[in-house]
Amino acid sequence: MLKRIVPLLLAVFCALVLVSAASAARGMKLGIYDSAQALGNTGQAFQQFSELRAQVVRVTLNWRDASPTKPALGTFGDPASYRWSKPGHYDYDQMVREAALRGIDVVFTILYTPAWAGGGTKGQLVPKNMAWLQAFA
Repeated sequence: MLKRIVPLLLAVFCALVLVSAASAARGMKLGIYDSAQALGNTGQAFQQFSELRAQVVRVTLNWRDASPTKPALGTFGDPASYRWSKPGHYDYDQMVREAALRGIDVVFTILYTPAWAGGGTKGQLVPKNMAWLQAFA
């Protein structure tokens, strides 16, 4: 009798755990990570993301490209201090507008420290002043 009850109780416990995990997943969003398409083929990419019912898109943002020169003192937090587009390469503003039109959130992953901030020749070093990165973010 005990040999039948233990597996049954274990199965019921596992079922309850799975139901609990499924309920917790309701708050999760469906996301896509495709910087190349989001920035290089923006209109068509976001049409496809929308058809796929994506709720969030993760895009890499190259701080080194967006800020090739050091912003003037006191303007580190001013979006106008940065270059948000480079014809033929990227247009972050257009990409964010396309996402907003379709109700898709954008999450940026910031890469590469500008040379002026201490990133070295390849942009792979941490900033000398983390407040600069914080203001940019």
